[in-house]
Amino acid sequence: MRTILRLIKTYPQQAFLLAFNTGVFAWLQVTGQAILNQFGWSQTLMTNSPDWLKSLAGGSLDRLHNFISSGPTAWFLASLALTLIFHFLKGLIKWILFVFIIVVGLYLISQYQGTLG
Repeated sequence: MRTILRLIKTYPQQAFLLAFNTGVFAWLQVTGQAILNQFGWSQTLMTNSPDWLKSLAGGSLDRLHNFISSGPTAWFLASLALTLIFHFLKGLIKWILFVFIIVVGLYLISQYQGTLG
């Protein structure tokens, strides 16, 4: 429990995103399943689906069912991974910008010294 609280204090954005996305994507998955169960899993569902969804499902009703069932989970994991990547890239970008500003400053100083003679 202490480890979880420490991680929440260390990464508050990621912890909030995890809590928020868990609710949103659970709702999305349940609602998608409820809608499709209400209309029934029939071939008319495939014929009335947009072309991009047919191509994602490969024209198969079973693949469409699997895609809709696993879609929210995949988006949830991808968004969580992206926030962790952005968290670590933020520090790297700050360091790169710091070095860039120093290099530009040194370049401008050398150019100024060159014009003075």
